[in-house]
Amino acid sequence: MRAPKEELEIVRRMIREGNDYYEIMCKAIKEDNVEVVDMLLYCGADPNMTGEQGDFGTIAITKCNVEILTMLQICGERTLCQRITDYIWDLLYMICKNEGYYYYQAEKDEVLEGYDKIFKLLEVPELELNKYQTDGGYSLLMMACEHGKHHIALKLLERKELDVNIVNINNRSALIIACMEDDMDEVALKLLERENIDVNIVDKDGNSVLMIACRYGKQHVVMKLLGRPDVDVDGLGKIADVALMWACKNNMEEIALKILEKTMVTIFYVDLHDKTAINYATENKMYSVISRITEITQRELFEYEEVFM
Repeated sequence: MRAPKEELEIVRRMIREGNDYYEIMCKAIKEDNVEVVDMLLYCGADPNMTGEQGDFGTIAITKCNVEILTMLQICGERTLCQRITDYIWDLLYMICKNEGYYYYQAEKDEVLEGYDKIFKLLEVPELELNKYQTDGGYSLLMMACEHGKHHIALKLLERKELDVNIVNINNRSALIIACMEDDMDEVALKLLERENIDVNIVDKDGNSVLMIACRYGKQHVVMKLLGRPDVDVDGLGKIADVALMWACKNNMEEIALKILEKTMVTIFYVDLHDKTAINYATENKMYSVISRITEITQRELFEYEEVFM
């Protein structure tokens, strides 16, 4: 609620005459006093002002008050988006470094506080989430996926402007990384709901998303992938493995049959161990897969004989 006109006029006069409102603003931000901050900005206070306690943006970031941060953004705080994202990076690094090593209660408290701050800051309307990558090419989302921070990853995915197809130096996207990590299935499935998700990114070793999901036994993710018309099921990795082979290696019978509905090519691929999909299906006693591969093979041979006889 806006202050009375008389009070607003006093504040305006104070700002016009150059009186020091810096301390008042700092105190209001630290105390989460939204009304006073709103009044000062409304009356023309400079959102970029700095002093002994730092600038208003930095103070607001450490307090993680979304309402105040949004006000500062609207009033023209020039570097706020960048600095909020930098702070989120710092918090995420801290969490990834300390979580799981609770030697001291202080570390545990710091991690829990870090989670809380990240969730609050991700409510700020405008953030430059797609411009911040490590030397290895990791985005915030990729970092969260690799370190198993699925709550943070899911929170990031609420942001529609987030680029989910950024790849790191190994040409791995957030989806590939999520498929490689434990307890990240929910994140992978959420990624597959994005309209612009690229399901055919191939990493530097030639592994596709489908191949990696099969390799790591992500059955729900694989079924979701196979339900898409745009997924490539014929990809061949550098070590001569394919999605069908990994499905057979991991005894995923239903998935192997689903792959066979989409492709016949990969049944003839031979890996570095001189084995094909049917060899792995035989080892795991996947009789329906063996039967289907045998049927396809016989039909292909028959058609080949028809052509050349």
